[in-house]
Amino acid sequence: GYGGGGGGRASGGFELPPDELPIEGMCYNASVVSVRDFGCFVKIPGYAKQGLVHISQLGHHRIDAEELRSIVREGQNVWVKVVAIEGAPPPGGLGLGMRGNSAIRIACSMKAVDQESGRDLDPDNEEAARRPGGGGGGGGAGLGGGLGGGGG
Repeated sequence: GYGGGGGGRASGGFELPPDELPIEGMCYNASVVSVRDFGCFVKIPGYAKQGLVHISQLGHHRIDAEELRSIVREGQNVWVKVVAIEGAPPPGGLGLGMRGNSAIRIACSMKAVDQESGRDLDPDNEEAARRPGGGGGGGGAGLGGGLGGGGG
């Protein structure tokens, strides 16, 4: 295979600047910081900002809050893929410092990574593209329906 490797650079007590963000589409070996009913927060080595693995990104079948706690526990090491960084400042807009960072959400997936080997199971990011916006997706339809018209 190709594309693996590159993982171990941030270890050895070396911490990146706190407003440095992990790279979208990359896989990381992270540790579970806290488990909630909606998913778990993970610490990605070298980065101050925690990532969130939503409950829908934990496995390929539907997982409820009960089962969630049998899959992940605090302190556990898991492989995650960063599927989206939401609210990130535009590249070059670095003048924000930590203030602008609080709104940033790092969305991670565990099901997109082989938990044994850390291999990316979704190299084309198809899963990320399909991510529903929260509900069942499907929104967006009917936008711009009644616009225009008239004009005669």
